[in-house]
Amino acid sequence: MTYPAHKGTLQSSSNVTWNTADSLGRGASAVVYLGRRKSNGQVVAVKLFHENVRNWSESENLRELDLLKRLRHENIIRLFDIENENVSNRIVLIMEYCEGGSLYHMLDQPQYSHGLSEDEFLLTLKHVASGIEYLRRLEIIHRDIKPGNIMRFITEDGRSVYKLTDFGAARHLNEEDQFTSLYGTEEYLHPGMYERAVLRLPTNKSFDARVDLWSLGVTFYHVATGKLPFQPYGGRQNRETMFRIISQKESGVISGVQNFENGPIIFGRELPPTCPLSSGLKTQVIPLLAGLMEPNEGRVITYEAFFRITQNIVNQVCLNVFNYGAAVDLKLYIEGYHSFSGLQELIAHHTDIPAGQQLLLVKGRQMDDIVDIESKLQDYPVHILKGTIYLFTSEFKTLEKEKVKHPDIPAVPDFANYIDVERDLKLSHSCLSRCHVIKRYSEMVVKNQRHLVEGALCLMAFLQQKLKCTGERFLPMAQLVQESGKRFRTFYCLVELIQETVQSLGCVEKHLNEILNDKTLLTVHQKAEERTTEIVRYRTALVERMDEEEVKSAKWCARCEDTDCLSKINHHLTVIASIHSRFRRDKNVKDQMTAHDHHIHGCERQKLQTQSVAISSILHDHCYKNMEIMYSEAIPKISSLAKNLNRISKIEKNIDSVIDCQQLLSTKLDKLEGKAKEALINVQKWAANYRETPTAPMSESMAEVTTEGAAKTKDTGLGESCVTEETQRASTSTQGANNAALYKPGLSLLPSVAITTDLRTLLEESQSIKDIVQENTEMMKRFEENALQSTGSISRQLSSS
Repeated sequence: MTYPAHKGTLQSSSNVTWNTADSLGRGASAVVYLGRRKSNGQVVAVKLFHENVRNWSESENLRELDLLKRLRHENIIRLFDIENENVSNRIVLIMEYCEGGSLYHMLDQPQYSHGLSEDEFLLTLKHVASGIEYLRRLEIIHRDIKPGNIMRFITEDGRSVYKLTDFGAARHLNEEDQFTSLYGTEEYLHPGMYERAVLRLPTNKSFDARVDLWSLGVTFYHVATGKLPFQPYGGRQNRETMFRIISQKESGVISGVQNFENGPIIFGRELPPTCPLSSGLKTQVIPLLAGLMEPNEGRVITYEAFFRITQNIVNQVCLNVFNYGAAVDLKLYIEGYHSFSGLQELIAHHTDIPAGQQLLLVKGRQMDDIVDIESKLQDYPVHILKGTIYLFTSEFKTLEKEKVKHPDIPAVPDFANYIDVERDLKLSHSCLSRCHVIKRYSEMVVKNQRHLVEGALCLMAFLQQKLKCTGERFLPMAQLVQESGKRFRTFYCLVELIQETVQSLGCVEKHLNEILNDKTLLTVHQKAEERTTEIVRYRTALVERMDEEEVKSAKWCARCEDTDCLSKINHHLTVIASIHSRFRRDKNVKDQMTAHDHHIHGCERQKLQTQSVAISSILHDHCYKNMEIMYSEAIPKISSLAKNLNRISKIEKNIDSVIDCQQLLSTKLDKLEGKAKEALINVQKWAANYRETPTAPMSESMAEVTTEGAAKTKDTGLGESCVTEETQRASTSTQGANNAALYKPGLSLLPSVAITTDLRTLLEESQSIKDIVQENTEMMKRFEENALQSTGSISRQLSSS
């Protein structure tokens, strides 16, 4: 059925024309229409004063006109011209048009019934504070701040700009000046003004510029929650209770509600759960609201403090942190000058996870490996500031103790047994508002399901990278063990050669015997070789396990994405929005509705109830349950990855253990080489004496060699052994020749020369080995920390979880 359209009257002034059907708003002194300039069709707002305000030069509205002429600010409505309507000669103000309408009309829309989104709220806070600060510089107070006097201008690129309007009550006033005239909207009035203007109680109180601060607090609460902070049962009619709420509330209280007649007043210090603001922003906003809505004049914040706090809030860095253990998406606000440690402290405040136990991952890497921990947060890369940081506890002990939290949603409104067109419009509005809350919660649940999947993949990528690093570190370690083995074999072979040479001369060198008899270093080195083999075997098994888990995780996804819950919710929301639109039309033409129209209305009403129940079922019986299932699946996944992290850590420690062991062995071998060198020098001296006096005894004045057990120290590797098998064979051949010469009569000089030559060669070989150790000392220092002080089989160390 087609209903007759409402046709208004065409009116105009010198340069603008408008239709009275296109009303944008109505106040006590004027009506605002949508108009257009005659010259170029520019859309403007036309404020036409009522008949009783004909002579504007003698009315209080002159104050508004004079002020508007002077105001030039982005967050103040611009006054273009002052004209008169052609027929009635009434005053016409030609002003800037804001197609977004007022904040009051925005909050009246179902999608904003529980408050603006976080981004829009921050814009409102920033722009309104900026406009008020501009007025303060001009020593002007508004005196009627409320959502209805804040307009939303939409720029060409779609941004919102909020502007203050309606300066009919504004006046010049220093903060110290006082006034007694009353003006404003009662729900937003300061308690003192409410007492005089609404209750009309006799009082000698005067007021100053700070009365606007109370109105700002009520306005920002309304914008954040979609509801007024102070609500007596019965609304405006229950004025005594209203005054009792706002005048007797304690400091820090930001709301007071009476739910039934003569019932108790429930005061609140927190924003309601349905408020769209994140917990991180709430912690910033609540103290501001409490300071603005302070009945004690001595405790209310100053304008300077208000500007400083709002500037601080809107300029803070916002980081998205997903606390995996609690499956909660956090938005944390922090001053940009803080460093990484400041972020850790803030996380600890919101999660009770100490900074030392926080594992923060971004795209598979530790956050403190990506950024300079001393740099400012505001200088962090964009992908960190705009992306998601996944928070795990390095202990992985609290994961199973947490429970998935389900926010409460408004109940389905009560459907009466009778049809009332006006009541049904409010009913449909309530149902549609509730649907938008359900949609927001569903989007949040699906987002958290994705975070569970992406967080597990992020942790797995982190482990894969750490495992890869162990492989990169293992190669030089294995080379180190191999070269160290060559050095040991070469050293002991040379010592044996020296011993045989000395014995062939008929002498005994006890220190050389001690070196050859003490096999402690060889035993320790053998254990290091065994540990190296076990690391290879264990790491190979861990790589296979990690690869299997990665394949399984690739098939894991957000359950609600597979079932497309959001599409179903959007469908129900569209149906309910259509019913609400029809009910609004039915209300406007209820006197013209036929019996058939009433029947259709009743059918749509029944559909409204069915749809409202169905959309609740999707959230409660599907989205939340899927979230619980995914969280229960995430627990063993993360627990398994946590065990793998411990295994990788043990591999790292055992690699350090082997490297440290080689450093210790190298140090001990250096000492043995020194003792062997002393023995060689003594032998060389004896050989020289033997050339002159063949029967001279060999000196036994050699320093003792103290052989120590295996312990941990630092080393990274050795170079190629300078003594090859060819060298050994050559030395052995020389030894045989020298021995043969030793027993030939008349050749007493030859053995001395040959032995001296061999011993010098051995000294050169020993010095070359020592030079190699010194060249690698700097690389060994990289492995000085986190040495694993363990004994026994590495398998027992690595297999323990």
